[in-house]
Amino acid sequence: MPAVPWSGVEAAARQCPRRDLPRDRTGQRRQRDLAGDFDRVHLLDLFSRAAIRYRWVCLAHCLMGNHHHLLVQLREPELSGGMRFIQTRDARRFNARNGRQGHVFGDRFHDRRVEGNHHLLAAAVYTVLNPVRTGIVNRPDAWPWSSYRATAGLAEAPGFLDPNLLLNMLSPDPARARALYRDLVQHYRSQATVAALGMPR
Repeated sequence: MPAVPWSGVEAAARQCPRRDLPRDRTGQRRQRDLAGDFDRVHLLDLFSRAAIRYRWVCLAHCLMGNHHHLLVQLREPELSGGMRFIQTRDARRFNARNGRQGHVFGDRFHDRRVEGNHHLLAAAVYTVLNPVRTGIVNRPDAWPWSSYRATAGLAEAPGFLDPNLLLNMLSPDPARARALYRDLVQHYRSQATVAALGMPR
């Protein structure tokens, strides 16, 4: 594997229940979920705008039902500004649609610095395996709201995603790099193996 020096940040934002969110039929307050494709497309658009505005290089992402993961390289120390940009505009739209006010994110986003090729690959694999690990789908290519399909060469990459840095670590040949990426994700599909790479459960 080529030695490509790399450092970046993995960030995860979780959308948590708030006291004024609507209740379901059992009386429990509903969590702010991504209700459908429209919500997800809107959030992907915010990722794209944040990447341009704050000069992020996004290597991997995954939209889950109530949180999202981003793996980005920072050209400037603007992770907090970019995440605030995403969360503020997402909250504004959500509240406007639901006649509500205030934050829809219960906590500040979590982030951790990624150092070196091994940690980068582990973070990228962990990110795209989230829907498999949580039982939403059986295979990462069955979840269209992550970077897996684009990186694996199965779909066009959105504008904010640049999988080439990740793929170039695997091989200088694009076709071989995509095949190696698919093999790598397949190899680490089990939660136990991914956790052994040093990523959180």
